[in-house]
Amino acid sequence: MLAHTVPLKNVIFWLIVGLMLLLARARMLAWGTVYVAQSLGISDLVIGLTVVAVDAPLPELTSALAAVCKMSTI
Repeated sequence: MLAHTVPLKNVIFWLIVGLMLLLARARMLAWGTVYVAQSLGISDLVIGLTVVAVDAPLPELTSALAAVCKMSTI
């Protein structure tokens, strides 16, 4: 099995970039769904209980899915 060595600076850089993009995507998704729900006339209570509650775990699910895909290719 071949081991690839990557400089620590590159690893830290891509880790920070990945985390920032993950947070930005989650925030944009939450804002977008709230905007669409408000445009459709859905009450803030329903938005808070459903749409935002579903959007909250999506970044974690995305990370877990990416990890599973990477592990299955090893």
